[in-house]
Amino acid sequence: MKKYIFITRDFYVLPIAERLTEEGNEVVVGMVEKEYDSGVNKEKTDARLSLYDGMLDKKTDAEVLSWMKRLPNKDEWFFMCDFGDLWQFSEKALEMGFKNGIFPTKDGYKFEQDREFGKEFAKKNFPELKVAEVHEFNKIDEAITFMGEQKDKVFVLKSDGSLAETVVPTTDDPELGGKQIVGALKTEQKAYERGGFTLEEKIKNPIELTPVMVFWNGEPLFSLVELENKPVGAGNVGRLSGGAQNLSIQTYLESQMNEISFPPIIYEMAKKQPGISVFDAGLLYDGEDFYFTEFCAQRWGFDGLYSEIAMSKSVSDHFDLISQGKSPIIHPFGAAVRMFQTEPSSKKLSNFADGYEIAWKDNIKEQLFLYCVKKENGKDGEDDRVVSVGYNKDLGVGTGAGDTPEEAVKQAYKTLSGVAMTGMLYRPKFDFMSKDYFTSIMNRYEFLKDAGLI
Repeated sequence: MKKYIFITRDFYVLPIAERLTEEGNEVVVGMVEKEYDSGVNKEKTDARLSLYDGMLDKKTDAEVLSWMKRLPNKDEWFFMCDFGDLWQFSEKALEMGFKNGIFPTKDGYKFEQDREFGKEFAKKNFPELKVAEVHEFNKIDEAITFMGEQKDKVFVLKSDGSLAETVVPTTDDPELGGKQIVGALKTEQKAYERGGFTLEEKIKNPIELTPVMVFWNGEPLFSLVELENKPVGAGNVGRLSGGAQNLSIQTYLESQMNEISFPPIIYEMAKKQPGISVFDAGLLYDGEDFYFTEFCAQRWGFDGLYSEIAMSKSVSDHFDLISQGKSPIIHPFGAAVRMFQTEPSSKKLSNFADGYEIAWKDNIKEQLFLYCVKKENGKDGEDDRVVSVGYNKDLGVGTGAGDTPEEAVKQAYKTLSGVAMTGMLYRPKFDFMSKDYFTSIMNRYEFLKDAGLI
């Protein structure tokens, strides 16, 4: 039995905590009560704090921190925060003497919060990568004026600190693309202005890939390339979802892809960090050059972590072996497919519908990880039910792994075939395996192979 502490403001690590508990480990979960975004309404906060009610023993972040101070034998515990904006908690844990786990840092989060800082870091330290033109703004009026002066370029809109969504124009026409960006700025003005935002020149017809490297106490353990479809619609049509399909591919630590993506500065940064260090570099390839998009340090990507866990023997094995300085990867390919709910709530502002029962077959449970759910007690002798929570559209992920991409994808969709819920949506298998559109995951995988990058 191992011992784990999770502090989270969201839902992404809750299924990991539940699975570790089911596998016989001691697990403590602290839910952060304060919202990251001050504009969130109380109903949304109440929905967030109800996640995994009846499924996990949850405490508040304050209760867990107070308990951690009194805890003896801190080296017996594995500590984890799921996102970089929780660096205050991990730095407190380090001050208390915790050394095992993953500890987001203030410096690491700066790469996500200040995109211009990340770009300058890439220009200085990533000699193999180009950096697209980028402009910082705090007021939408300034950005709209700037967009009006651009006659031959298309820009991508990104919020600093992720307070508002990333908008990638669906066209390469400068006029139409500009109108799409201006429309998004006007619609979500408060969210973009709250943290600032950037306009980054759009690279035309690129393929997107994310190399990942994981270290333990400064030593590299394993590396992957993640290929993700972000739009909610098949063929990469529609709004960006945060992640709809993901293929994780094990790579050699000495691969050409890693030489491009992880220069010496990354290894120097890892040496300074106790426990787990995770680095991923967002890249675009336009047929001639690799372009840097963003750099994340000291936190996992989701749903990449779940396809990575599928490549291991179990959730317990995954974290236990890493904390022993060993790679847990036993399958070269992992796949994750996200499940969404589509029904908006008619009662709660900005929420999705509550109370839809989600059921599954026992034989796929090990590969199923649920996000926005809770358990309701059965009435009058009925069984308890796991139901949706209207906090977010994301229901969870179905995963699979294998010796080939085809096998991993097949297993992920076998998992999903054993799940049922009214209104559930996910991108179909034929779309995951498609080569009919340029940016498909399988086309990107073939490119990496043919180029000798993996």
